[in-house]
Amino acid sequence: MKRALSGVLVWLIAAAVAMAAPETRDQPFPGTLINAKYVYVTAYDTNQFDPNRLPEDRQAIAAVEDAIQKWGHYVLV
Repeated sequence: MKRALSGVLVWLIAAAVAMAAPETRDQPFPGTLINAKYVYVTAYDTNQFDPNRLPEDRQAIAAVEDAIQKWGHYVLV
């Protein structure tokens, strides 16, 4: 009985892991962004320099800007 229960538990864990794994299909790049040349990175409601902005938000904006510059596909404005 204990062996059967542990076997079922292993199958349930394997199924949960398989369902939680992200899909690895290549997502097509949005058509509206293919021809873009310039990009402006901001938070949802205000820009990076808002005095009420959390430091974590500023760091996230800066990290995205750095990644875009390293990629070299767009010009930051």
